[in-house]
Amino acid sequence: MVIRWIFHFDWADGTATHMEEVACQRWEGERIAEETFFYDPVQRIPKKV
Repeated sequence: MVIRWIFHFDWADGTATHMEEVACQRWEGERIAEETFFYDPVQRIPKKV
């Protein structure tokens, strides 16, 4: 299964972080057996709003 996640964080110092990430999951029954995330690490740097 592949999931696209979109996160937006507003920080107390007035900056914000917007991230898009793809998660690839392998399930066994009703549980996630393995999960790998793919994203651009540059997105983790907060920006002034």
